[in-house]
Amino acid sequence: MKKYILASLALYLTVSIISCSKSSPSGNNGGTGGGGTITCGLSVSFSTNIKRILDANCTSCHAPANANALALAKWSYDGSYSSAFNNRSNISLQVVNGSMPQTGGLPSTVRDSIKCWVDKGAAN
Repeated sequence: MKKYILASLALYLTVSIISCSKSSPSGNNGGTGGGGTITCGLSVSFSTNIKRILDANCTSCHAPANANALALAKWSYDGSYSSAFNNRSNISLQVVNGSMPQTGGLPSTVRDSIKCWVDKGAAN
């Protein structure tokens, strides 16, 4: 079920909102190596795009009710804009570098959407 949700979310983000695109300075858009830049296109907001990503991928460990997980987690996410906004830099860093979520990396479109959201001021 979780894989289905992630796949659906990735497809939705790719087809519907395509908010960011990756391009490398060399013009080679293939591969996963560093050196590429993310160019943000359409606006990305918490309520429209980011909340569902965080709800699906972060609450199992970062929800305030999960005391065992929070002992290891550096931040908590209660589903609100303020908790995401207050932790936006850490969320972006951990997701973009691939260390979160611990259950596996997110599709590049999802990672890019989070980075664009933070880079553009983390709008609600």
